[in-house]
Amino acid sequence: MMEEQVNDNTIQLIDKVNETFEFYISNLQNYTYMIANNDEVQQFLETSEIDPAVLSDNKYEIQRFLRDFTAVSSEVAGGIMVVNHKGDYISNELYAPSVMELTEASWYQEAVNNQGIFKIIGRPMERRLNSIVDYQNDDVVTVVRAINDPFTEEVQGVVLIDLKLRVIAETVKDVTLGKSGYLMVMDDNGNNIYQLPNPFWIKCH
Repeated sequence: MMEEQVNDNTIQLIDKVNETFEFYISNLQNYTYMIANNDEVQQFLETSEIDPAVLSDNKYEIQRFLRDFTAVSSEVAGGIMVVNHKGDYISNELYAPSVMELTEASWYQEAVNNQGIFKIIGRPMERRLNSIVDYQNDDVVTVVRAINDPFTEEVQGVVLIDLKLRVIAETVKDVTLGKSGYLMVMDDNGNNIYQLPNPFWIKCH
């Protein structure tokens, strides 16, 4: 009876975490499509040479557009970045070292290799992006998606969004796993996304 009860509790726990995580991930996936289809973003991605004055106005409008997502979505940590195929980027809160070629970054390449399909990176280790707000790479899960030209299928750029790990913590904060139990959320590469101290593995695709 005790074993059956533990199994039931474990299944309920897994279902709860999966449902919550998939809800937030689904939201982020929708955000990447909305960002990719924004007129100003499309202009930034498609135009090879932009007049500096036009680029400045375009950048301001895109930044304001990106900030709207963080204002209404509690799951977004703040960091949203759009990178075009030349390595130029626009972000509301993230910035990269001037010597860094973003198109060579592992997360950019993972998005490109996924051919426009939404991708969960997991904890964004060694991505060398910084935030102007108070959060670290260990505080978030990064999701990316390549933006492809609908006619040529060529990569126009990549959208990156940071998801707060806190939303996972909130899901499992009331979970009691006993003295030796712990919960680990893993991405499809086997990387640890979140672990509740105190073995359950939940694999997120």
